[in-house]
Amino acid sequence: MKAFKFLLALTAIAAACAFAAHAQTNTNSPASSSNTTTTTSTGISSGAINQIGSLLNSLGISSNPTNYAIAPFFGVKEGGNQLAAGVLLLANATNHFAPTLGFDHLWFGGHTGSANIVSGGLTLKDTTHPFQWLGAGTNTWVYNLAVTPYVAALAGSASGNTGTAGGGLAGIFRTGANVDLLTVSKWKIGVGADYGSRTGSGNYNGNWYDFTVNARFNF
Repeated sequence: MKAFKFLLALTAIAAACAFAAHAQTNTNSPASSSNTTTTTSTGISSGAINQIGSLLNSLGISSNPTNYAIAPFFGVKEGGNQLAAGVLLLANATNHFAPTLGFDHLWFGGHTGSANIVSGGLTLKDTTHPFQWLGAGTNTWVYNLAVTPYVAALAGSASGNTGTAGGGLAGIFRTGANVDLLTVSKWKIGVGADYGSRTGSGNYNGNWYDFTVNARFNF
């Protein structure tokens, strides 16, 4: 039952990411009053956000996520004989913890055609500013450069041309780092690289290098 709730939470998170198109804040100062009224509207309804928070709370995980991230990636198996591409969807429940939904599309596994892995799991991370010790001004790019080491562990179902692993339980483990490059409106854009393994996926088992381009949307 807990596993079902976890998958339900990931599904809700993924659906919310699709609607997180924009957010804006309007400030109105009525002439007859010194009070300032601030109105915030987002591409996700407050009801949807509250539902995600309730699902996560039912698992003892977190309150409402602070932001979402989408990370398309391209991967190469160690040795260079197989390729992967896909996407990770993350709900950053805290600065260190993100429930994660993943989709991997795999090629050249020794059989005609390709294979897929649909998975869900967790990402642990910690944002650092490694060059602040240089003493650059607080408004400089070097001072504010954000580097986020992370570890992602996911489990899911392998399908397609994986050999005997089709329909079995696949595992994905990735450890690496992301670097924020620029901010566009409320989006943080970055790139990352990681090293890890895929298991339970038949001909695609082994160690992989993955490279990501990612965007985070802040409420």
